[in-house]
Amino acid sequence: MEGFVTLSPSEAVPLLGRAIEFHSTKGRRMLLPEMFLYRGRALAAMGKIDSAAADFEAGIREFETQQQSIEQANERWRMYSSADELFDEAVSLAAGRGDIVTAFAYSERARAHELLDATGVAVSSPAGATDNVVIEYASLPASLVIFVAERGRVRAIQSEVARTTLTADADRLTRSAIAHDGTEFRRAASALYDRLFAPVAKEIPAGRLLVFVPDATLGGIPFAALLDGDGHYIVERHPVVVAPSAGVFAGLSTRPHGSSRGALHLLLIAGPSFSGGSVLRSEQREVDLVSAAYGNEVEVAPKGSDGAAFEVQAAKADVIHFVGHAIIPDQGTDAALVTWAEENAAGRLGVREIAAMHLRKTRAVVLAACATARTRTGDRSISIAHAFLAAGVPSVVATLWPIEDEPAADFFPRFHRHLAQGLSPAEALRATQIAWINRRDAPPGMWAAVQLIGS
Repeated sequence: MEGFVTLSPSEAVPLLGRAIEFHSTKGRRMLLPEMFLYRGRALAAMGKIDSAAADFEAGIREFETQQQSIEQANERWRMYSSADELFDEAVSLAAGRGDIVTAFAYSERARAHELLDATGVAVSSPAGATDNVVIEYASLPASLVIFVAERGRVRAIQSEVARTTLTADADRLTRSAIAHDGTEFRRAASALYDRLFAPVAKEIPAGRLLVFVPDATLGGIPFAALLDGDGHYIVERHPVVVAPSAGVFAGLSTRPHGSSRGALHLLLIAGPSFSGGSVLRSEQREVDLVSAAYGNEVEVAPKGSDGAAFEVQAAKADVIHFVGHAIIPDQGTDAALVTWAEENAAGRLGVREIAAMHLRKTRAVVLAACATARTRTGDRSISIAHAFLAAGVPSVVATLWPIEDEPAADFFPRFHRHLAQGLSPAEALRATQIAWINRRDAPPGMWAAVQLIGS
């Protein structure tokens, strides 16, 4: 292109150094993460790896310092875009040097800033020794890093699979599940197993709780439904949890999950059966069957409750079950639960409202509605499930894609029966999914959509 000058790395470094000095004192500090990113890349191209690593760290620290003070949307977008690339570079560089602990720490810091921006909740550092196995993914533009953390140690495997390839595989799995195409679903689930779990599977004994920590690229993957070479789904060999970060899992896992000495108290929320042209014909059957699992320990939220009234009731409940419709997030709308509808009016319980609540007694929330684990594509939105985690709930059962209400009215009551009998949420969901798998006539679109998020 005429008039366009390409600088060599050695020429770019001093110029970027002067720009960093200027923006550190007199210019716009919001540009510093981007400047450090560019200089770090130039230094890496020159083989000055230690200096490049120092620049990536400086850029990330500058971003973390400024994160909550940037208000203008265009400035936030620019700085966040640079931050994403900084974290990618830092993870890749550390992993390439064999410094797995540092690479894992950068992966966790990336998730920490995303959760802080979405929910206002900070992320603690991952716990030390644990009997669980945390499998965390960092999908880089041209490669995938799989971290395995257990008993205070972290190891990693890096493979040459592009981010675009993983995105395509995930889309194929979701489309086949929604279309009830069992053959194509099994192909896609097998391909993703080979990419995401096979590289570490042999070192993990059967029966261990697996905590999957996906990044934005893999957030829609039903990890429990990945299929091994023997034709078994992961959930048939392991209980499965999906967490926003290892630090979030560590913090939530200190909360009680099993049954108390007495019966569990259920708060049941039934939204309108009709919303947005869709009718739930099995809603009342689901309400009756879920209620039956808890006997007399059931409270039904009154129609038309606002957020404040809901929080008062929810704060007293051990378990919350919502059945109804959910607003799936898009570019103009945050996710929400539809709580009531009258003629042309409707009540919604939005994610920001949920995340601001204090639900420290509640052990589990079940969201029997469409795509309640879904975030807005290409944006830092928050799912309904993540909103309940931010409110203090340790375990949220949610769905990755739209589900049909007739099979849902069988699936979720079975889960509640296991939970009311004393199983942990992870074991209760696993038992329910295995029973569904063993039916053989049930397509995977229902059971694979449901995952346990949190701990």
